[in-house]
Amino acid sequence: MDGLVYYTDFEKCDKVLWEKFFRCEDLGKDLPPVIQQFKEFEASEAAKQPQEWPESKRLVPQDRETAVPDPFSLEDFLLTNQDKLADGELIPLFPADHPDKEFQICVAGGPSEQSQPSSNCETWLYQIRGIAHVAVQGGTLPLTEGCCCTVSAGTSYDVSRSAGSVGLVVQANPTGNKATRPKTPQT
Repeated sequence: MDGLVYYTDFEKCDKVLWEKFFRCEDLGKDLPPVIQQFKEFEASEAAKQPQEWPESKRLVPQDRETAVPDPFSLEDFLLTNQDKLADGELIPLFPADHPDKEFQICVAGGPSEQSQPSSNCETWLYQIRGIAHVAVQGGTLPLTEGCCCTVSAGTSYDVSRSAGSVGLVVQANPTGNKATRPKTPQT
């Protein structure tokens, strides 16, 4: 589900003014009607009355406990790790204790080669500097600076990076933030 949430105070984002959750298959077609519904609400008498959106009744509860780390400069990260990247290392962008487990993001330097067997995660490759070549069963795609490609889940691929090249490898695991449940012992 996707959602559009309007808050009473943008700075605090602690009280919901209006929200709507919906399936968004096409942003250009599916979002405008939801925005129109909000505009109609905003013009109605109901918008002038205090709204109650108890967290327990929301379709998607708001996480008010996770501490989001401060932003950092990607350029500073690249500069700090330039020797490792020049040696072709693959370096996690975020520390292991980062609260978001849905995305695994690494920075890859060159010269290097990585093989990724088929996985259940979609992968986005973005070339920050230099050139890389992405090979899948159907052929090879050159990635030049500023270019990107998506490798579908279930597809194995190889990446060859030239010396001095730097790229992002982003894997999306939609179940990464789901709470893990202990397995029930089999009897």
